[in-house]
Amino acid sequence: MNIQQIRNATLVVQYAGKKFLIDPFLADKGTYPPFPNSLRQEQNNPLLLM
Repeated sequence: MNIQQIRNATLVVQYAGKKFLIDPFLADKGTYPPFPNSLRQEQNNPLLLM
């Protein structure tokens, strides 16, 4: 098994000849509103497009 961390909550796991992308926040840039009471209230999430 090989585990590669891409960003905060994004992983690529290779297991048994298969590759799995694990990302609980996988979306186009700016899809979701900012977290309440956080910095950068003018920017929607996710901030990066991978």
